[in-house]
Amino acid sequence: MTNAKRPNRVLWVVATVLALAVLIGGFFAWKSHVVKAQERRSYQAASDYLAQGRGADALAVIQQHSRSVKHQSERQKAIWQSREIEALSQMGHLPRLFALYDGAPELFDQQEAASLQVGRAALHAANFDALDKLRARWSGRETKTSAWFELDVDALLLRGKRSEAVALLNSRSFAGPADGGRLARLALINTPGDLKAAWSFLDQAAKLDPRNSEVRLFRGQLLEAAGKRSLAQMEFQAALAANTNSSYFRDQLGEFFRRGGNYDLAVLTWANGLTNSQATDLIWLRTLFWTRMTRTIKFDWNVTTPPFGPVQPFVRYLLALPPGKFWDDAGFEKISEARRYEQQLQETFWLRLISLLQAGKEDDATKLLEFNRFRSKSWQIDLESALLRVLIYRKNGELKLPVGVNIALSSAPPKTRHQLLEQIDAVTKDSSQKLSAELEKLLRGKNAFTAVFLASGWAEAALALPHDDVMPDGLPEWFAYGLTQATRFNRGSAPALEFAARQKSFPSLELIVGEILLTEGKYDEGLRKLNPLASADSDVGLRAAIRVAETHLHLKHYDQATVAVEALPRLKKSVDGQQLLAHIALAQNKTDEALKIYNAIESESDEAKSFLARQAVLEKNWPRARRLTEELAQKYPESAQFRRNLEEIAKLEARR
Repeated sequence: MTNAKRPNRVLWVVATVLALAVLIGGFFAWKSHVVKAQERRSYQAASDYLAQGRGADALAVIQQHSRSVKHQSERQKAIWQSREIEALSQMGHLPRLFALYDGAPELFDQQEAASLQVGRAALHAANFDALDKLRARWSGRETKTSAWFELDVDALLLRGKRSEAVALLNSRSFAGPADGGRLARLALINTPGDLKAAWSFLDQAAKLDPRNSEVRLFRGQLLEAAGKRSLAQMEFQAALAANTNSSYFRDQLGEFFRRGGNYDLAVLTWANGLTNSQATDLIWLRTLFWTRMTRTIKFDWNVTTPPFGPVQPFVRYLLALPPGKFWDDAGFEKISEARRYEQQLQETFWLRLISLLQAGKEDDATKLLEFNRFRSKSWQIDLESALLRVLIYRKNGELKLPVGVNIALSSAPPKTRHQLLEQIDAVTKDSSQKLSAELEKLLRGKNAFTAVFLASGWAEAALALPHDDVMPDGLPEWFAYGLTQATRFNRGSAPALEFAARQKSFPSLELIVGEILLTEGKYDEGLRKLNPLASADSDVGLRAAIRVAETHLHLKHYDQATVAVEALPRLKKSVDGQQLLAHIALAQNKTDEALKIYNAIESESDEAKSFLARQAVLEKNWPRARRLTEELAQKYPESAQFRRNLEEIAKLEARR
């Protein structure tokens, strides 16, 4: 009986195991079916988003899929990466694109738009090795021929092969809007030699593609080369406005401001792109470098990591440096591409130079300046030249450049640069001239290099270099004044006031202290500083009187504001003084009095023209409104507001 039951029991166990196997197998088959169905839906959703140009939505689906799938075949992985590349390309997410390309360039063999973006990123970082390899992969397979053509031209120009670039530009043309980029580049290479031809090329490009940001960019570069900076700024800003997330156009605008010495706007332009979807490692480098040289910003550099890209390792290296330290030889040598950075990144030159000056290694600093490989593209040739001459002066008493170093002295008109730079140039040009006792003491002492950087607008570098905490007697007053301003903007009002309090008092220093106090809302203290200055018939007295009047106007002390203007004849007779009196009248609703003042200064005051134009519109005096607005539009062609005002005046006049 027992033996008879054993086979049955065995059969039962076997049947149970088989049933469980079927159930388990069915479960996994069902699960596999569900996973595959879900993957198909996700893939279709991502594809649909891409077809609609919604790269960000497609990327969200792709990333969700990546998180949910633990294992997939190499083929499936490649398929999804291909979709990711398309999404990133639509978004212009260069760091991630470059990271994918760096790890698996073969994924881009069928991704032409993304490959072009990677090529642009490599070119922008002067990574010619990566660019050449990418170009070789696409040679003979291009369908976006005009875009590759433009990339090739730009690469030749950046490599200094201008004649080859010109030959390539003249070798062919493209149909319709596709020829806009070629024409814009022809315009650029004809600047400044043949401005008429350059404008002709740009006009043709604009007609072919009026909304082309690159054409706006080249218009800006052409106007800048012609000395029309206000018009050029409008074009650079328009190029970025049409591509607000574009790091390339952002960098171009930042560089425009830098070339003009407007470091505050340059830094703010770059910094505003640090966290957007198309932020690049180069934008991080620009911001990080220039905040260490000129103007600081409030940004937590540890809140996120620098984007992937050719210069990311160098950015990481800079971020790792302690505050106040500009260079670390041992740390730099550990970077895999240190030699390339040294050859291609001008940042390395300036950071090394300041580090040497910090350490008092003046001979090494002289050699670095003397053999600067970046001189032909120097970001601040006046600063470079002045530093080199000051170093020579400190060694042998001559404000001259070393033999074999050819740097042209500035051709800027007199009184358009800082007085220190102009005085150094004057002595270099005429050795019979001697430095003033104040300047000689400054250049031979501890504060020399701080002074040169300060005079060049590199405020943060100036603060980081060795200088006296309390200025000794016999130095130029502008030096303590300049350090107070630099401290104010880069460290804050309180440290600036503390620094100023340690210095020997003089009028311009008292003026800035008063202005800082007013800015901080300490009106009584500020006015106590400024009132004694406001009666002096000098530039300091004029500025102090203006600040006193403006403060009383702000506080609605109208009688005291009027007294502040009228007590200083120099101010009362000036356009600024008359405008202040008009403001005081308007604040008291004395429109007739303000009109009388503005009418008297119409020919000298743009503010008066603007006010009188508005008044003419209210009075429906269209000829006067139009005349005044046209005068303003002609003087400020970059102002879209004046053009809009003219259009509005025409509409209102047509309705009468």
